[in-house]
Amino acid sequence: MLMPLVEEPGWRGFATPRLAERYGWLRASWFVGVAWAAWHAVMFVLQGFDTRSFVLGMIMIAAGSVVFGWLFDRTRGSLLAAVVAHAGVHLDNPTRALPGQLRAYTAFTAAVCAAAAVIVVLEALRRGRLLTAHSGADGQGRTRD
Repeated sequence: MLMPLVEEPGWRGFATPRLAERYGWLRASWFVGVAWAAWHAVMFVLQGFDTRSFVLGMIMIAAGSVVFGWLFDRTRGSLLAAVVAHAGVHLDNPTRALPGQLRAYTAFTAAVCAAAAVIVVLEALRRGRLLTAHSGADGQGRTRD
């Protein structure tokens, strides 16, 4: 349960805001997701994940980064929100069922991917409306105060 306290200050507290300045929060979340997945790769190998579980883990973490990035952005950079969300994933972690029960891990990964996909689509719609409807919108689709 300590991992969210160790990881989130780096991923969401440090890396995401700096990348978001240049690329926007959505792309920054994808970049962080790739790095975050790579960070976990050694752990998955040491835990003996088979190929399918390993691939699911990499996909789930990258998609989860979009969900966490969205939450971080929508809470105006609340590290607490990111830590609580990350802790929630650890509390309901389907990797405990591996290697015998790949279905639970697959369903969990599919749910995280679906949430990320909804966020991406909604963000694209939101940006399109705001950028065409308001001349005062910034590069991330938010209107300036």
